[in-house]
Formats: sequence, structure tokens, C-alpha cells
Amino acid sequence: MRRSMKVILSALALTALTLTACSGETAPSTGGDGPTGEKVSLRMATYTGPSSADNAGYVKWIDRIAELSDGEIEIELFNSGALVNAVDMLPAARDGRADITAPGIIYYPAELPFSHAVGVAFRSANLPAISETFYELARSNELLAGQYEKLGVQQMFTWVPAPTTIGCNKPAVALGDLSNMSIRSGGLLDVALEPIAGNIVALPVDELRDALDRGVVDCYAAVAMDTAADTGLGEVADFIYDPGYGAFGAFDVMMNAQVWNSLSDDHKAVFEQASKEITEQLGDIADVKYAEACTTLQKTSELAVWSDAVQAEWRDASRDAVFDAFVEIGLGAGYSQAEIDGFWEAYDSTLEKHESESDYVPAFERCVAGQL
Repeated sequence: MRRSMKVILSALALTALTLTACSGETAPSTGGDGPTGEKVSLRMATYTGPSSADNAGYVKWIDRIAELSDGEIEIELFNSGALVNAVDMLPAARDGRADITAPGIIYYPAELPFSHAVGVAFRSANLPAISETFYELARSNELLAGQYEKLGVQQMFTWVPAPTTIGCNKPAVALGDLSNMSIRSGGLLDVALEPIAGNIVALPVDELRDALDRGVVDCYAAVAMDTAADTGLGEVADFIYDPGYGAFGAFDVMMNAQVWNSLSDDHKAVFEQASKEITEQLGDIADVKYAEACTTLQKTSELAVWSDAVQAEWRDASRDAVFDAFVEIGLGAGYSQAEIDGFWEAYDSTLEKHESESDYVPAFERCVAGQL
């Protein structure tokens, strides 16, 4: 397990970009009923591209905030790492280089240990239900709320990308097919792949296409379908699969706590309403981008879902180890076993509640079935 956690943490250094980070100032607001008459100008930093599904969500969220505030709140969006690079998203929210950021949780196991519940193997692929679970618990669970409070940030909402795909330059329809292959991965997926993959490699996404093309790696994992399409991975991965792992990561959208505390009660209510709405609309917003990704990938690659038998075989070989790795992340962050167990119980039961209210089917499955 020690080796597994080193693999998880080693991914942090590999995605750093040489970009310049800038600082911003926020005009404080005063309380009152209705529009305050004061303008608030904020900057939001993300590292995903403008055509990604999560970016579509951010744009809609920003537009809704402007609408609800009668134009009093303006948010300028800097995507593709233009303001802050991937591994600096959380520090930038804390130190004010950006007012709002969307860190990928995979880069921050020590700082966001409870957020890693999303990547526990085979638990869920219901993206809207997971997002609603985090929204609810961030406002009701002391451990999750405390996670953000410790960091000096205010959680807005959690965007959960599509479940991981596995793309290869040769067929991989059985677990044994991966035993001699080199596969790029990240996060808790590293632990899940250890029993079945020949070699696990850490690579930033922007180097992945070239690595597959040159044979540095045979396959990739920890990549959602829209990212695979946007980065041209279908052009070098002839076979792309949904392995049934489920959700593997998330973007934790957060605001600097000092900025949050400077807002009027009315403006805080605007952010809360917009965040709740975007959480409820995640599936519909993302589906537009996933449909585009489906069309793109079908032009270049053979798409398939691993059989139930293969998924069950992988689940049996890796699920316990992945959960142990999640626990180890929490212990490493200074939480007790009882606290971790208590949070998981709350997360699992809350997720089960939201899943029971949802009929969501993962986009890749619908793509393969011709229903997206």
C-alpha cells in the first residue's frame, strides 16, 4: 500500500505548467435587501479547456450569478491554465491569486482527503447524484465542511466528470490483456490497476497523445470521454472502453474565504442558489459535451463497455485495496479511523439517497448503445 500511495502522490509534480499567476482584488459589498448597488468583480481560474464539459458548467454558473445579482457580480473566467496552473489551483484560492478556482482533487490528497470518496472504486457512476451528495454534505457534515474551513476556502459546488475510460492502441477486453501493457493513470485508479496492469505510468494529459503515438505507453486511464475527444486521444487509441470503475475524480469549485466573508448576505445567497442549480443541472449540461465527444470518438476508435464478468473480476481484485488507500489518505491527513468511517457512512448513505432519486445512465454507455 505504501507503493500505491507514492504513485498517487507522484502525479502531483508531473502536471505543473510554466505559467504566470496573477493576483486580484475584490470590492467588498454591504448587506441589505435586494441589489446592493455595489459591483463585485472576481476572477475564476480553471485548467481545463473551453470545450470541456466542466467549462460549460462554469460558464452557465457565472451567467446565472450575473442574472441573479442583476449584473452586480461579474466573474471573469480564465481556463486552460491561463491564470493558474493545475497544481496551483488550491494554493491560488487560499492566497488570493484567484478569487475562485476549480482544483482537481487528484492533486491534493492531503488537503482534500474526504473529497477522494468520489474515486472509491465501483461505488458509483451517477454523476448528478455524486455532485448533489457533496453539495449536501459540504453544508451539513462537520468533517467535510471542516476540510474546506481548514484551507481558508468556501466550497461552492463539486463538478464530477464522466467516469474513467481506458483507451489502448490494441484490444483489451479481458484483464489479462493489460498484464503486459504500460498504462497511464492517476489517483486511486493507480491502486485499482496494480493487480492487472503490467506497468503504471504517471503522465500529464497534455503529453499523453504523443506518448501513445510513440509507444511510450500502450493505454491510458483516468481520462473522461470529453477529455479524450478534446485532446485527440481517439486518433492514437484505436480501442476505448468503459471499464465500469465509475467516477474517478472531481473538480472542487471553491472561493477564497476572505472574499466570501466580504460579500453581502444577498450576494452570498446568489452564489448559493446558482451553485445549487448547477449541481442539479450537471447531467443535462454535461450531456451536450458528451454527445459531441461520442461523435468525435466514434469516428476514430472502436468503443465498447467491458462485460459484466470482466468488471466483476476487476472489482474483486481491487476494490478492497482502493478503499484501504482512501482510508490511508485520511489517516495521513491527520483524521482518525473513526472519523473516516463516520464520514464514509454519511457519504455512502447520502449518495444512496440521491441515486434512488435519479435515473441517470453514464454517457459512455449511452454512446455505445446509440442513445446519446
